[in-house]
Amino acid sequence: MTTWPPSWPTVQVRADYTVASPDGDVPVGTVRCETVPARIPSAEYGVITVGQLNVDLVDGQLAVHLAATPDDGSWVWKLTQVISGTTTVSIISIPASEPVVDLLAVEYPGVPPLPYTVITGPSVPGTKGDPGHTPQRYTGDDPPTVLHEDGDDYLRTNGDYYLQAAGAWTGPLLNLRGPKGDKGDSGGGGGGGTTILWADAWIASEIVTLPDSPSAWVPVRTSGGTLIGCSIAGSTAGSMARLGMTIMRTANCSFLDIGILDPNDPNNILAFCGSRGPVALEEGNPGAYPLQSSYPSIFGPQPMVVDPSWLDGSGNLTVAVVCKGANADGSRKVYAHPGYPATVTMEVKLAA
Repeated sequence: MTTWPPSWPTVQVRADYTVASPDGDVPVGTVRCETVPARIPSAEYGVITVGQLNVDLVDGQLAVHLAATPDDGSWVWKLTQVISGTTTVSIISIPASEPVVDLLAVEYPGVPPLPYTVITGPSVPGTKGDPGHTPQRYTGDDPPTVLHEDGDDYLRTNGDYYLQAAGAWTGPLLNLRGPKGDKGDSGGGGGGGTTILWADAWIASEIVTLPDSPSAWVPVRTSGGTLIGCSIAGSTAGSMARLGMTIMRTANCSFLDIGILDPNDPNNILAFCGSRGPVALEEGNPGAYPLQSSYPSIFGPQPMVVDPSWLDGSGNLTVAVVCKGANADGSRKVYAHPGYPATVTMEVKLAA
């Protein structure tokens, strides 16, 4: 079945094969209509396959409406005519400006005239004829050299199209690749990438006794004064920071959180991760709640928008584990030694 978009114009193709019959017999046969190439572009449907149309002669004549071919020659019609046992092939363009095309008047290279042989003698029963050759497509980088069967075609890598007729290759008849198109507009520049800064502290030196601070939040340090925290340089106000910590602690420990430290006074806490603001939650960050046996929790990455007051002149941002709780007897501890290291991580996605 042959179909094409309804917006394509059509042209009537005719042929009177009786004029070429010297004995006056009415020729019989079929004309097979197909496009070359088989897959062609359509503005409405993208790339389409028109299909194959077989048209039987009526009283020795052909009459069929076919879609007009484009002016750029990007595709053409291939008409295989099997008339009274003889096969010929026509490669034709059908311009929309021609309402009627006489197929036998179209000049196409390499296709011999339709031969007829008159045989006289007694009538004898006929036998079923050879069904004929089914045309084959061959391809390659170079022009064709090996002969096959008449009606076969050959498509070069560069788009040149050849047809075998009368025992020889004819062509190139056309180039299916078409002319090189104009250079397209330059694409817009890509957007800028996102800059992500990263820092982490991995402290494995000792078991740290927490400060005795029943009413105030204070940073946690090792016995040598090292903060259990980390810093990032180059941060900007409005950036998104994600904070996290992993730290093992004793039962009934002090309340814990991650604090943003004042760039001018590392003992002053400007904001708390648990509340995402300057005032801490009463019992610290839920992810580090001290009664783990009764209220188990996990401290996952937690976001905070960077405030300009958190940064020094170089964009340094410092965070650390902070705590609040009475610890006069020194029983409340966190672990930061080789068997149970403490970690604090910070990721800052810079504002655009």
